[in-house]
Amino acid sequence: DGSSLTFLFWAKAPTMPDGWSILLGVLNDWDGHVFGVMVDSDGRLEADWQSDTGDFAPAATMITPGAVALDEWVHIAGVFHPGVGATLYANGAVVTTYNWQAGSSAFKVFWTTLLVGSYKWGSGGACIDDLRIYNEVLSQAQIVTLMNIPATSRSGKVKVWDGNDWS
Repeated sequence: DGSSLTFLFWAKAPTMPDGWSILLGVLNDWDGHVFGVMVDSDGRLEADWQSDTGDFAPAATMITPGAVALDEWVHIAGVFHPGVGATLYANGAVVTTYNWQAGSSAFKVFWTTLLVGSYKWGSGGACIDDLRIYNEVLSQAQIVTLMNIPATSRSGKVKVWDGNDWS
């Protein structure tokens, strides 16, 4: 469906305070964020989002400290499937999963700004490479396949939200 998202990217995150965003979709007025992917100081990878009912993401069903080695390149994937849940991957392995909020079936609103390697109040110092955005749910097998294909040799079209439509 049009509200599902999969993000794939390589990241190298320095030591950061807990919950520092490395990928954040924000509203135009900077009043809040629709979704985010964060790295904590212990190397946990977490997600956050607001649903169409205004609820924030529930707690993850599992958290793996040390899943992301700080100051080393790691492949990160975030799959957001409204009405079902979200899954985060590090180097192709599931790190954590979330159930979607009860009674919710979509993101709060469409995001209008994407901050990469940064947070809305400044840079977290993360380096990001080979960002790919899909408006669909990708499977773990698809994520692993794409992770192992350099961007320069990839075939097919990457779908990117331009603020008005997917192109």
